[in-house]
This record gives sequence, C-alpha cells and structure tokens, in this order.
Amino acid sequence: MRASAERQLGVLASVNGSTVAAPGLSRGVLAALEAAQRAASQARDDFVSTEHLVVGLASDRALQLPRAEDLVTAFAHSARREPAGDLG
Repeated sequence: MRASAERQLGVLASVNGSTVAAPGLSRGVLAALEAAQRAASQARDDFVSTEHLVVGLASDRALQLPRAEDLVTAFAHSARREPAGDLG
C-alpha cells in the first residue's frame, strides 16, 4: 500500500529549492483572524470561537467581500444581457 501511495504522489507536481517560499496565509485570512481575536477580547472570552471567526470574516478589512448593492447591480446587468431561456 505504501508503494502505491508513493507512486501516486510521485506523479504530482512539486516545487523545491531555496527560492521557494513556504506556504502561508493571505492578508485577508490574517485580517479575519485578527478581527476574531479582537472580538473575543472585547467579549472577555478566553478563546476564539466560531462566532468570533464569523465576526472576523464579516469585518471590512478581512476578505473584502462585495457590497450587497454591488451584487444586485451586477445581477441586474447580467439579467438584461442574457435571454431568459425556456422555462416550460
């Protein structure tokens, strides 16, 4: 079984060398985690929980999600350009 796993892993792409950076978290993820930690601290909680992570993800600086108004506008524009198709 181990030999089979190593053969399958051998066909996957890989990167190595001194100029290859280690994988890391994006700025958005780090901002979300920092906002979650602040939310936990403000609530005087000892640990960051799921609720704090949701608050962190919802923060403006975290993932830079589009505003609801922008989504509605984009949907309206795309609906006008595409024909409605057969609904029957």
